[in-house]
Amino acid sequence: MNLQRLLRCGPNIRGKSERLPEVDGVTIDDQLRLLWQVLPLSTGGEAEQNGTNPKQTGMHRLNLPIRSRAQVVANRGHQHNSIRHMLAVSVAVLALGCGGAKQDFISGLAFDSCNQAWPICDQVAGCIMSPQTYTEGRLPGGTKLIVKIDEPSTVRVHMYLENVRAAGNQTSLDFYETGCVNRVRTTATGNAFVSEFDQTGDFVEEADLLGTGDHLIELSSDTECIYTLKLEVIAKRTQ
Repeated sequence: MNLQRLLRCGPNIRGKSERLPEVDGVTIDDQLRLLWQVLPLSTGGEAEQNGTNPKQTGMHRLNLPIRSRAQVVANRGHQHNSIRHMLAVSVAVLALGCGGAKQDFISGLAFDSCNQAWPICDQVAGCIMSPQTYTEGRLPGGTKLIVKIDEPSTVRVHMYLENVRAAGNQTSLDFYETGCVNRVRTTATGNAFVSEFDQTGDFVEEADLLGTGDHLIELSSDTECIYTLKLEVIAKRTQ
């Protein structure tokens, strides 16, 4: 393409628009616009500097935006920063909206520190729990709690584990009937206890309790971890 024709007519020659390539991230179109602003098209090109009318000297001046290479790079950097900011905000919103696994585990439940003294049978429990509460503790060791039922039910214990340091040998849950005359014991090896939680995000044990009133549940484990415990009570008549 003839350079003189480009300078006089731009990329639109004979009514046909031609897209010019980029050089170092700046289009040739932009570079030509810069040339049109500063180069005269006649021998009177210095007239504007001397205060004469550019129309009389043939100066071709266009009020078009010119972007230098530095401006292009700066604009691209600004766009990239904006995109990164939007992504960070989106991730934060998703994190707040979705919550973590533990948050889902205790969602809608009230915390009970389970550090009181409730007598039951010849023992003492730390709290009276319901399906609307949860408690937390540290193992190895255990806890004792009471659940009240109004009809024969399946009582299900759910446990969420954190900071597991050692699986230990055994975890047991004892579900006592009213008056502690009978009990149902469930046991799991330390490896089974930790493995079930790792696979499902929830360790579960259950027992059918037939008497109405207060029932003692006792947890004992030599696993080294922090646990969160909640209950589920399902009436037998609905099963």
